[in-house]
Amino acid sequence: LLVGHLTDALQAGTTFLGEDVTCLMGHGRVGELLLRNGTAQIMLDLPAGAYRVYALSSGGRRRAEIPAVRSADGRLVFEANVARDPKLATCLYEVTR
Repeated sequence: LLVGHLTDALQAGTTFLGEDVTCLMGHGRVGELLLRNGTAQIMLDLPAGAYRVYALSSGGRRRAEIPAVRSADGRLVFEANVARDPKLATCLYEVTR
């Protein structure tokens, strides 16, 4: 299962008119994406079994295994965190059984 956790995303160098960020003035640089830091508790209602959760690179390569637990009601729970790795934003997760 592929899970995406995407916060606000803009190309580096994007400019707006005023601080309310409602009037786009420039699209920024192609290829350099900035993601707003954020976390989310992901709860998945999955059949019983042993599951593993991996943080993925934007290209789909596994970067790290993420702790996941079963909640009292049987859901698989893990935390998605954009800043999990300070060197590279994390917004994709793989859940395997």
